[in-house]
Amino acid sequence: MKSQLIAFILFLAFFIFSCQKGEHIETFQKFTNVFIKDINLLIGPDKGKLLIDEHAVSVNNNSIVKIISGEKKFTLLDSAGNIIFNETIIIKDNTDTLQYVKLTNDIPQV
Repeated sequence: MKSQLIAFILFLAFFIFSCQKGEHIETFQKFTNVFIKDINLLIGPDKGKLLIDEHAVSVNNNSIVKIISGEKKFTLLDSAGNIIFNETIIIKDNTDTLQYVKLTNDIPQV
């Protein structure tokens, strides 16, 4: 009986002390919205591609893409795969970043 009591106490002690929590690791990353507006190249039968950090993003005209904030490389390709726009833009949390993209030279500047 005494050995069973010692075994039970040891089992209970191992059970209680083995359930300690480890250190807290923060894995949450904030997303921010990127608004894609008035890029007619992304619609129609000969639509091009938008790449963000070399990953293809499926978007339509006037759509929203959720990405993790930071320095991002935006590449816009036409239907033949030619690079039309290729630039690195810093996307910050809780701020508006406006990027004007002039796709053709026949549009006069404002």
